Amino acid sequence: MSDSIKLLLIEDHPDYITILQQFIAGEPDSPFEFHSAGTLAEGLGYLAGNVAHIILLDLSLPDSEGLSTLTQVRSQAPNVPVVVLTGGAEDLGTLAIRDGAQDYLNKEDLNADVLNRMIRYALERHRERKESEEKLVRINEELKRVDALKTTFITNVSHELRTPLTVITSAVCNLLEHAFGPLNEMQEKWINKIGIHSHRLNDLISDILDLSKLEAGKVELKREPVDFQEMVESLISHMQILTQPKQIRLTAVCSESLSQAKILIHRGRIEQVLTNLIANSIKFTPQGGTIHVSASKEHQFVEASVRDSGPGIPPEYLQQIFDRFKQVPGHEEGGKTKKGVGLGLAICKEIVAQHSGRIWAESQWGSGSSFIFRLPLDPATLLPEPKSILIVDDDEEICELLATMLKRLGHRVQTCPDGEQAIELAKKSKDSLDLIFLDLMLPGKSGLEVVRAIRSNNPHTQIAIVTAYPNSALLFETMKFTPLTIIAKPFNPEHIQDTLARCPPRRPHDGT
Repeated sequence: MSDSIKLLLIEDHPDYITILQQFIAGEPDSPFEFHSAGTLAEGLGYLAGNVAHIILLDLSLPDSEGLSTLTQVRSQAPNVPVVVLTGGAEDLGTLAIRDGAQDYLNKEDLNADVLNRMIRYALERHRERKESEEKLVRINEELKRVDALKTTFITNVSHELRTPLTVITSAVCNLLEHAFGPLNEMQEKWINKIGIHSHRLNDLISDILDLSKLEAGKVELKREPVDFQEMVESLISHMQILTQPKQIRLTAVCSESLSQAKILIHRGRIEQVLTNLIANSIKFTPQGGTIHVSASKEHQFVEASVRDSGPGIPPEYLQQIFDRFKQVPGHEEGGKTKKGVGLGLAICKEIVAQHSGRIWAESQWGSGSSFIFRLPLDPATLLPEPKSILIVDDDEEICELLATMLKRLGHRVQTCPDGEQAIELAKKSKDSLDLIFLDLMLPGKSGLEVVRAIRSNNPHTQIAIVTAYPNSALLFETMKFTPLTIIAKPFNPEHIQDTLARCPPRRPHDGT
């Protein structure tokens, strides 16, 4: 019997025990080894000392009633698939699946074929789920390993570059101070250029190291209560000197709501964000232009924005500017790109994300740009914001279960069964849609096509792929549109809660 499937039935009614045993193990060639327990306590005792490959569970027992019965069984045997037996209450069966059961069966519909087929399906789904979860664990471990190698490589190379760069910078200083004799005008001009580019290279190395540490989570935030208004005003006064060469007017306004507000942040890092945003605006704002910094308290958040009168950002670049090494074509004579390597905004994004905040850009071509970020006043006491969520799945029960769970948490939920309808709903919602739970295997347009459309029309919307095939070619093709969250079916409430927790605070929208 070493290859047999050990089945535990937890049921107190003698007639059902007899019928189920006959259905399951009555044939001579049956692969099942049948065991039964008449109470929850007896069943838990069996599971504590014996192996079970699958459990049939009645939710109405002498010592336990309802879904708490399932909870206790899953707590004792979390890796064993459970099929719940109900007395005709389909709602109870649906709730049981939500709470982790593989399936449910109405006792009134019992027959040998249905029961055996359901047991085999449950075992197969459980096996696929286990393989999928193990594969995801392996993929995540490999990604962590590669990321660690990348961080180590960047750190080592950056440190190796600093040594020759220090020699070059020191030599330039000595030459410009005429330590080795006088220089003619041409020599001084080009040695000055070497010095300028040496400093730029040093800044680039510092930015690469900084971003690498931020992405690897190796930067410890030293949070303290900060007077945000005082910080902004102090920073503006220090940065006025940078605006003088182009005669740019730099102003700042903080709302009265900030006057008594303290925000729990790492001051130096948020100053770095504001400095980067203002310096970026100075770079792109024309002679005699304006830059306006504003800050206000919005409910549980502080919101700050930097708006300039520069040329704006073309729509096709608006969603890329926070990516590493991404640059918008410049607006100087001849169409030359402004100097820079495209790390400043990527660093801003990481710092804001580590503060549980969100940063984005708004711009109209030819009418300037605004860079806005929101930070929670205190992440420890932050209440979850209601989110606007779309569920896309052709399985009505999955939609219903997920919608019930999310509505219970206070979120606004829409559901639809196919890709075309999902794209239309997303278009109508514009930027007010926060999160989409999306099945890949849809009738009509596939989940991949939906993701492609969402990334184009709703770039701020977060996407969670809910799939029973985490190793499919379609999923790997979809992963090109990162960032995405992957949830393997069957999922449990913890998976959904984790996804909601990772969804950034909602940005404000006009008219909402």
